[in-house]
Amino acid sequence: MKSFFCAILASVLFSTALQAGNLNVNPASSEILVDSKASPPHTVTSFVRKYESDIQIDPDTLAVSSARFAFQLKDLDSEHEKRDKKMNSWIESDKFPEIVFEMSNVSMVDGHNVATGSLYMHGVSKSVNVPFTVSKSGDTVTIDGSADFSYEDWGLEIIRLFIFKVKPELNVRFHLEGTLQES
Repeated sequence: MKSFFCAILASVLFSTALQAGNLNVNPASSEILVDSKASPPHTVTSFVRKYESDIQIDPDTLAVSSARFAFQLKDLDSEHEKRDKKMNSWIESDKFPEIVFEMSNVSMVDGHNVATGSLYMHGVSKSVNVPFTVSKSGDTVTIDGSADFSYEDWGLEIIRLFIFKVKPELNVRFHLEGTLQES
């Protein structure tokens, strides 16, 4: 249910990407997954089906110099229509239809890349850190990462229904594959 979130950062199975920047993401080999946990214990995974990305990568060093990612909440899919409808009502997607991540900088923490940026959701912008890796094989550039968030940080209440509860912790995982365009 809460899986709405994730997505935050970049592409998905059977998705469509509107992109700028020099990384041309291939939606067929990329995905963004948002995992949420509920009680009794089970995990719900949602996918971002459409998104916009603008990622700039230095072709020589593979350093990410800028990144922006956005999607409409209606394009978040848990593959369960009723759950998605309740999620959109809970997050007020008619009032706050878009989630946007905009990177402000990248730092090295314990030898790993960490993107710091603003995540805008439900009318609130919060600073977040997203660990990631960048690699290249032939012409294909791959960006992988994951981050944990709490939807309570954006003023959203925990959903309870009888004995069921959706925990506020979300895990966003992403795998982006693409090619670099000439500038």
